[in-house]
Amino acid sequence: MPNRLTISAVGLLSLMLSSRMHAQPPRSLLVEAPKGRFVGLPIHWGARDAALLESSGRIHVFDSPEILNHQLLEEVFQPQTLQQANLQLQAELGSQFETLVTGPYVIGAPTGESRRWESRFRALLAGYMRYCEVRGWSLRKPDFPLVVIVMPSRTEFELFSSRELGGKEIPGNLAGMYIPRSNRCIVYHIGNSESTTNWAATEETITHEAIHQLAYNTGLHERLFQNPLWLVEGLATMFEVPALYDTSLQRSSITDRIHRDKAAELQELLKEPKLLPDLLHSMVDSDQLYRQQPNLAYALGWAMVFYLAERMPTEFYDYIGRQRTRGFQEYTAGDRQWDFRTAFQMSPEQLAPQIQRLLLID
Repeated sequence: MPNRLTISAVGLLSLMLSSRMHAQPPRSLLVEAPKGRFVGLPIHWGARDAALLESSGRIHVFDSPEILNHQLLEEVFQPQTLQQANLQLQAELGSQFETLVTGPYVIGAPTGESRRWESRFRALLAGYMRYCEVRGWSLRKPDFPLVVIVMPSRTEFELFSSRELGGKEIPGNLAGMYIPRSNRCIVYHIGNSESTTNWAATEETITHEAIHQLAYNTGLHERLFQNPLWLVEGLATMFEVPALYDTSLQRSSITDRIHRDKAAELQELLKEPKLLPDLLHSMVDSDQLYRQQPNLAYALGWAMVFYLAERMPTEFYDYIGRQRTRGFQEYTAGDRQWDFRTAFQMSPEQLAPQIQRLLLID
């Protein structure tokens, strides 16, 4: 699950294109604050908060009163190249690690292990692109290098991830993490021989977090937009099933692509026709269920995304596009309902019986 941001914004690509239309290439801004000096592209500048995008893709969010000084520089803002990101990551990780560039990825792993992870992430990227292209979903090229960091142990994964999150504690059940503010995906060495490790679940988690990174960098989500959690988590959960991304498979059926564990969790609920519509309505309205009943919310989010992506792919892509057009504003319950009903031409309640017909096992 990605660490969520509190403000919303349009994507970098839209900002840069808009700037070029006015013959003014985007210039970098220097911001001085108690936590340091930062240079990047100002992507939000409000009375209460501001956000600065570094060339690495990292986002810094400030409370406006804490900004001591800011100055527009002459230098034009440019995203890091893959080679620049590679050199920076190698210097950060040190001599016990090696880095490589492959496609849009810059991967850092313990020395001697990077090629193994290269094949894993390239295969996932190929499967993700194929799934989207078959459904007519246009993907944009990532604006920044996609940094993946592999830690050699669970302990080092927790320490590194905690630093990335500003000292926050890492939940004990995570095997990987995508962090929108840094735009990094962090996983740990799955070769550890701990007898209590569930490696099947570990593989699912790594895939889940890698899909978050891809979706946030190819235009299906926006890193500073208030994307509904059912959409964000449902999409990543859907790709935990190998049949969705395994390019060695010539074809797969919709039955092959069902997440068996999530479908099993929903069977009792699917037999309650009055309860499911209310729950789907609440999922579209807000993210509250993820805080109250996370296991149920993850299963329902998967079911919603799975049905809509498989049965209504054109409408699903339209729904994603409607969210992006809202830009800098709060995404209210009313807005969320409006976008859902307009894109799919039905209410969440009307979606319930269709999910039941697809997933209910007699």
